[in-house]
Amino acid sequence: MRFASQEATRTLCGLQAEPLKALIERHRTNSSNVPIYKNTQSDPVLYLDRLASIFRNLTPVVTPGALHPCQEVATDLWPIISAACDTFAREERIMERCCRTLRFTVR
Repeated sequence: MRFASQEATRTLCGLQAEPLKALIERHRTNSSNVPIYKNTQSDPVLYLDRLASIFRNLTPVVTPGALHPCQEVATDLWPIISAACDTFAREERIMERCCRTLRFTVR
């Protein structure tokens, strides 16, 4: 994917981050009553995989001496990814996807 702009990346990531944020909040408030059905919209893996894919396929134009174009977007996503790690710490499958998302975001 050719890097269009920081705002386009922010919008694209926001489409995945907002549902993920809602799932985390719902799970935190009703942890015993919120089932996670694999491969459905109630599965955080769906949104984490999409975020990882976005960052894996970005090829930003980096100007020497300037701030990396993805840095602000990654900084904005960090609290959500961190909350997912905290909330789903006992779910191995979800934690693996959190780590993958972080790996591609940092790259």
